[in-house]
Amino acid sequence: MAEEAAFTTELGAAVPGRALDAGVTRAWVTGDGVGGADRALRRRIEARGGLRHVLAVTGGRRVDAWAAKVPPEGWHRPSAGEGAKGPRLHDRAFLPHRGAPPGRATGLLVRRKLDEPDELASHLTLAPAGTDLATLVRVAGTRWTTEACFEVAKGEVGLDEYEVRS
Repeated sequence: MAEEAAFTTELGAAVPGRALDAGVTRAWVTGDGVGGADRALRRRIEARGGLRHVLAVTGGRRVDAWAAKVPPEGWHRPSAGEGAKGPRLHDRAFLPHRGAPPGRATGLLVRRKLDEPDELASHLTLAPAGTDLATLVRVAGTRWTTEACFEVAKGEVGLDEYEVRS
């Protein structure tokens, strides 16, 4: 008899643990707003040897209020990697938070579009103390590669027709 699979929204929560259990080396965990909004997921990632992460978060009022207080010199423009049209550039600012484990730093990485400065996106971060802005931006940009691969796969193998995961 075939093993039954159960539907779960927790697949993303299980992947980092399974990868570590299988001996996969890791540098960072990244994720979209679903993962970033899941406090329990963030805690499980952090509990696994203090994995470093850059996780997108949704919700704008607090980010908007904070971003409005960033002085012009607080915004920087490091590349998040190469895109189809060249470097992926946005203005970025970083707000450190208290409460990180020893040797680590937590914070909020904010992205502002160049042509629409009122449109913001943000990421929660946990990184080694002293990690620079360019590194956090580069890590946040790795999600774009994964999303681009999924877009190609949707057309190439028909994933656009099904929402099946195993």
